[in-house]
Amino acid sequence: MSAMSAALKTPKNPKTRKGGTGKALGAVVVGYALALLLTEDSVFWLGLLGVFVMVGGYIALSLATYPKASGHGASDVHQPEMAIAVRAHYTAIVGWFAAQAAVVVAGLVGTAVVETTYLFPLMPLAIFAAMMGLGGAGSGLYWTWRCARVVRAFQLPAARTFRPLNLQTNGKRSLRLGDAGADESPIMAGMDPLHHDRWPAGREDWVWFAGDDAFGGLVMLPHSGVLIFVQPKDWGEAGSARRAAGPERTQLADCAGLLKPARL
Repeated sequence: MSAMSAALKTPKNPKTRKGGTGKALGAVVVGYALALLLTEDSVFWLGLLGVFVMVGGYIALSLATYPKASGHGASDVHQPEMAIAVRAHYTAIVGWFAAQAAVVVAGLVGTAVVETTYLFPLMPLAIFAAMMGLGGAGSGLYWTWRCARVVRAFQLPAARTFRPLNLQTNGKRSLRLGDAGADESPIMAGMDPLHHDRWPAGREDWVWFAGDDAFGGLVMLPHSGVLIFVQPKDWGEAGSARRAAGPERTQLADCAGLLKPARL
């Protein structure tokens, strides 16, 4: 497993992400300039178009700058430090939220204190920054917290073969652990707290897993450090396996917050 390609260490092409950020920032600036035309009746509709361009650019900018897995705690040889990865997630999400909050404060204070028409487009920008910040950070922190509960309960992750099955928007995905036979898990529904929009380049064919196939747990990709909270996709179908788990496994799953299905 340690001989896998080092190219998997980077989940995304940094040049592509940088280019997307630049275009989004440019759209914000151009839209802001056009939005100033709202005060002129003759070009009102152009100013309104500017508001949409500005807001759309800001949404794209927020998504482009949302934190990605840092690789902290990851390892393809030794036991990973999942707790370190969880702390890195918390830090990155809070930092991103602070940037959104700064835009909100600047927009509200700027329009309230400085009496000039050149700053009034900051108000709609502040509103959407608040929506993006609360929505994005709230989701990311919640699922990171779910990952943290699993880490506290299952402290010795095991290496498992891994098959990615589906990748959806907003961090949702599905996968299967283990080889065909007794080691194979049910199809797992997963949630990535950092909402990566793709699997890492090359796709790793094994992962670290902390948890219990019948209840779910936490998957960590060994090179990139991507964390995925998982539970059986068909919760009812896995019911017989949970009933046969025994008190010790059930207690561990309870400590990890895995006795009930999450909304994945």
